Amino acid sequence: MYESLYKDLPEESIGDKIKKYRLIKGMSKVELARAVGLSSRSELNYIGRYEAGGKIPDNVKNLICNVLDFN
Repeated sequence: MYESLYKDLPEESIGDKIKKYRLIKGMSKVELARAVGLSSRSELNYIGRYEAGGKIPDNVKNLICNVLDFN
């Protein structure tokens, strides 16, 4: 959707990759959080933490990769 705008963003960390592919898909952090089953008020902030380098539980990481179509 927005690949041409964001294709040059870095992919040095998993957080970088999440942010890049989320933006390419045109998703907000809240939309991605909901798409992977995070729904409580505090959980909706997790995507920002993950993008900033916070630890991602393996099950959530797998869901994010599936939603954003990357490994």
